[in-house]
Amino acid sequence: MKLATIISIVSVLTILPTMVLAGDKPPKDSKPLSEIVKSLEEQGFKQISEIEFDDDKWEVDVYKDNQKLELEVDPSSGKILSNKVDD
Repeated sequence: MKLATIISIVSVLTILPTMVLAGDKPPKDSKPLSEIVKSLEEQGFKQISEIEFDDDKWEVDVYKDNQKLELEVDPSSGKILSNKVDD
């Protein structure tokens, strides 16, 4: 029984920091995510597979011309800060 308790505690301590770090959220002056998605679609990024807010920017996985890309988007302006091929 003690081993199960130790495993449970270790599991919680391992998962807890990840849950805390996942608490990033856009600043209050940021554009709505729907506007950012619409802007990206208007720029030809039609297939969006993942969106995550991390390190003060939107990280967006998209496909354009059959190539998977990772975009970094400013939450306040909606401008693409980085556009690189995602392997």
